Amino acid sequence: MRDGEAEGEGAEADPGDGGEQAPGLEVLATLCGWALARGHARSGRRIAIASYLGVSDRFDQGIADFAQSYADQAEKDHASLLKAIKQGKIPVETGV
Repeated sequence: MRDGEAEGEGAEADPGDGGEQAPGLEVLATLCGWALARGHARSGRRIAIASYLGVSDRFDQGIADFAQSYADQAEKDHASLLKAIKQGKIPVETGV
C-alpha cells in the first residue's frame, strides 16, 4: 500500500455509473482499516486506546454510522455531478 495501490482480487475499482458498489471498495476499506489499526497498535499507546474505546460496540457503531452517512452524501454529490454534466453545466471529455 505504500504506492497507493492495493493488490488482490477486485483491487482495480471501477465505480461504474454510481448505481453499484465498486468491486475493490471493500478490499480497499479492509486494507485501510488494517493499516490504521496496525499503525495505532505500533504507536506504543495501544493499551490507552483500548482502554479509551472500552468493550462496548459504541465506537464501532459510531464509525459505521458516520461511514454510511458519508457514503450517502458521496452518492448524492455524484448524482449532482452527473446531472450537471448532462445539463452541459460542466464540460467533460470522454474517451481519453
